[in-house]
Amino acid sequence: MNEMKISAESVANMPTGFHGKFCMQVNGERHTWFIQSLVKATKNLPVIDIDLKKLNEYLDENAWFHGKNKPTIRAFIHHYQRVEQADLSFPIIFNLEFGILDGLHRLVKAHVSGHPSIKAVVLSELPEPDYIGDF
Repeated sequence: MNEMKISAESVANMPTGFHGKFCMQVNGERHTWFIQSLVKATKNLPVIDIDLKKLNEYLDENAWFHGKNKPTIRAFIHHYQRVEQADLSFPIIFNLEFGILDGLHRLVKAHVSGHPSIKAVVLSELPEPDYIGDF
């Protein structure tokens, strides 16, 4: 695990997305990876094209509205703006076990824009988490 000192509050207030975080439960503990750490882990990996049809299951996931994040119109506007601003030249980060780690707004943009595929890097193993614990 990264040795930097960081408070649970600062992790909780960090946004998701390119400059944010990816979280999941591992053995009953919340593990957090900063997106920049995942990007760094993909630095020397090849970029591939993934057929969007193979990622259709993600269109039925509740990826953004958990806990205090309610699906309000304001929240929808926020995600709509992020989809509009998404840059498809950056690949999504994908893991065969855990799925899309970063790039859901790009995935939506690719679907809405009618693209048949999306650029991706496949991260076969996750690096050590940047933070372990609840926030």
